[in-house]
Amino acid sequence: MRNTKHITAGAMTIALTGIIIFMERITAGFFMSFLSLPLIVYGYFYSLKSSIPVYFSCIFMAFIITGFPPTIIQMTGYGLVGLVSIFATEKRMTRQRTFVLMSLAIIPVYAVMVGFFGAAFGFAIPEMIQSLNNLFPFINNPMIITVFAYVSLGVTALMEVFIIKVSGDLVIGLLHKHFKK
Repeated sequence: MRNTKHITAGAMTIALTGIIIFMERITAGFFMSFLSLPLIVYGYFYSLKSSIPVYFSCIFMAFIITGFPPTIIQMTGYGLVGLVSIFATEKRMTRQRTFVLMSLAIIPVYAVMVGFFGAAFGFAIPEMIQSLNNLFPFINNPMIITVFAYVSLGVTALMEVFIIKVSGDLVIGLLHKHFKK
C-alpha cells in the first residue's frame, strides 16, 4: 500500500510539473520559479531518496513536452534547488541555512542559463549592460555598469530562491492540515 502511495504521489508531482511547464511556456517564463514547487512538496511528505527518481522523471517529462534545451536546463536547475530544499528539510536545518544552500544551488543554474541561453531566457548580460547605459547616461565608468548588471542578476537569483522557499512553505503548511506526515 505504501509503495502504491509513493508511485501515485510521484505521478501527480510529475503531472503538476508538466502543467507548470505548459503554463511557463504560455506566459513566457512567468511561472519559471515554481517548477520546483511540486517536487519540494513531494519531498516533504516522502523523502529525498524517493524524490530523486521523481526529479529525473520531471526532467525526462520536460524533454518530452518541449524538447527545448532552455526548458530542460530550467527543470534540471530548479529541480536541483528543490532537492536541496528537501535535503535541508530532512536535516532539520534552519531557514537561514536552507536559504543559503538553495542560493548556492541556484548560482550555477543561473550561470548556465544566462551564459549559454541568455537570449532564450530574456536576460543576456550584454543587453543588460546596454540597457543600463541607456538608462544611466551620466555614469561614464563602464565597470560600474557591468558590476551593477551582475549584482542585479545575483539579486534576481536570491529573490527567486526566496519565492521558491516561501511558496513551498506555504503550500506545505496548507497541505499539512489535511495530510498527516
